[in-house]
Amino acid sequence: MDLTAAQLQAHSQWAVAYHSDADGFGTINIFMNHFPEGSFRLYSIDSPKRDFTEAQLARLFQDIERGCQVIYLDLTPSNIEQLTKITNKTNLYYIDHHQISPAYSQLFARVYAHNPNIFAPERAHAYAAGMQVYQLFGEQQ
Repeated sequence: MDLTAAQLQAHSQWAVAYHSDADGFGTINIFMNHFPEGSFRLYSIDSPKRDFTEAQLARLFQDIERGCQVIYLDLTPSNIEQLTKITNKTNLYYIDHHQISPAYSQLFARVYAHNPNIFAPERAHAYAAGMQVYQLFGEQQ
């Protein structure tokens, strides 16, 4: 499902899973600046499978119960079991520029996504995740 800024702006509590590299940190910064009154819990995800540790996942489910929305920034997930558990509990928002495995196509029908590999694969190389957030909120380059 296509992700819009309006869908994001309807919320103020966020559980943010991100890839801990320069693009991930920049993406978090740009995202959080659009929610000056927002509440955030950050989850640095840098495991080989790009998944939550058991402790992180338990905390994430607590965050969901208290009303946090889950967003992945610059993080291509690869743990279908975790993603299924998350999407069964809440909406999942996803902003990334990496290629998505075809095995996830059915799951991504249930995810609010902004990813050039989905909407503009011929231009995916031109988009960092931070640039997507910047453009999603209507900023000009």
